[in-house]
Amino acid sequence: PGEKPKIEGAYEQRLTNILIHTLIALSLTPPFAWLLRQIPIAVVMGVFLYLGFCNILTLQFTQRCILMLVPPKHHPDDAPYVRHVNTIRMHIYTVIQVICFGILIVFKMT
Repeated sequence: PGEKPKIEGAYEQRLTNILIHTLIALSLTPPFAWLLRQIPIAVVMGVFLYLGFCNILTLQFTQRCILMLVPPKHHPDDAPYVRHVNTIRMHIYTVIQVICFGILIVFKMT
């Protein structure tokens, strides 16, 4: 019903990026750096750990690892890496990534 909406134009806004980077630079100045040093390292690590666990299922790598355990007929149709790539190639790429990740962990542990 009615006319299809179409985009007439887009405005590039750099103000947000400038403000974000200005705040990051301000956090390195002595008064703010002192304030940041008052936060215990365990709290900072806990925040990063929480953010990592919250976002792990949205990573394409994690989704592809799960897809290795699921039959191809049950793969989602909305994921572009499932529609545009052969399943075997996707699994080979995922296995290569898992091997590289394992090598990275081994190097980190030694």
